[in-house]
Amino acid sequence: MDFVILIFMKDKKYSGVVFIVAIVIIIIIILAFVLGKGDGSPATTNLDLGNTEEKQDLIQVDSPKPGELITSNPLHIAGKARGNWFFEASFPIKVLDENGKLIGQGIATAQDDWMTTDFVPFEGLIRLTEYGGSETRTTGKLILERDNPSGLPENADQVWLPTTLPSKSEVATTNIFLVAEEYPMTDCERVTAVTRNIATKESPAKPTILALIAGPASDEEGFTTGVRTNTKLNSLEIREAVAYADFSKELEVGVAGSCLVTSIRSQIMRTLLQFPTVKGVVISIEGRDKDILQP
Repeated sequence: MDFVILIFMKDKKYSGVVFIVAIVIIIIIILAFVLGKGDGSPATTNLDLGNTEEKQDLIQVDSPKPGELITSNPLHIAGKARGNWFFEASFPIKVLDENGKLIGQGIATAQDDWMTTDFVPFEGLIRLTEYGGSETRTTGKLILERDNPSGLPENADQVWLPTTLPSKSEVATTNIFLVAEEYPMTDCERVTAVTRNIATKESPAKPTILALIAGPASDEEGFTTGVRTNTKLNSLEIREAVAYADFSKELEVGVAGSCLVTSIRSQIMRTLLQFPTVKGVVISIEGRDKDILQP
């Protein structure tokens, strides 16, 4: 400030400009401290987390994240919860629209032994009755309730987080390929197209593969999948008409038998080959495309 005042006194010609610059600098400094954390760190935008932070010692939701755009219908939900959040290895889940109307409900199921006080992984699928029906994006609420067979209020609990529902223009229809139980197990390559709605402004390939990993919804009786639902899609690139899909090691964990291996490959390849830009598919696991998915 002494430097600014010195210039102001020595050169009246530029005094007005210098004065304005000094005021602007002071305002910027004040805003940095008021909007920041007070330690010189940049200001951050508040994100509505619902009540996930206060419930994180009981239940943690990995997918979807708070405020995240729901990119597929049915909605895939995954996370981990203490064993006492479950009853008979499950608990109820539901989605409300911005007006509090129920637009989907289902059951999340434990993926491991739930008879413990430790965290247990869970997964669930909810088919939404309203998805992409508005001209603009809308908000919703995902609620995961502690299973309470006693019905006693003191045993009731829930965690909730906000979600984002896509606009009409963002939604497209695609297919995933599942195994129909009506066909003989010996027909290993035979898979059946099942419709999914996805929301994306980019390539539909990635959300479609994520929908395939999520598997059949509870109301899709008669369909099964060889792709484990805890499989992660590490990357998906389409180069020169070839789709390179890299998955986590869970894709082949516990896989036994040539028919199951063939079925998994067929599910992934048919799902990707439906897109006009894809003429070939290379499947890899943790970067390896050799000696994978062996019977």
